[in-house]
Amino acid sequence: MSRYSPIGGRKVHHNYSTHGILARLLRIRTGMSRKQMALLLGTNEMSIWNWEQGKNKPQPRFRKKLSALLAP
Repeated sequence: MSRYSPIGGRKVHHNYSTHGILARLLRIRTGMSRKQMALLLGTNEMSIWNWEQGKNKPQPRFRKKLSALLAP
C-alpha cells in the first residue's frame, strides 16, 4: 500500500504481510531468535527477516508450517 505523506507529499510505502506479522509475533511470543525459527521451519534467517519486514511473503509450504505452529 502506498500513501502520500502529509509532509512534503513524498510517497510512503507500507507493505505489510499478515504472515510476516504473525511470524514475528509467534517468534517473539516463544522467545525464538530468527535463526531458531528458520531452523524449525526449514528456511534461513534472511527469509524470516524479509517476511517480518513485508519484503516477501512465505511460500505456501512455510505458511502451512506457520499455521501449524499457531494452532492451539
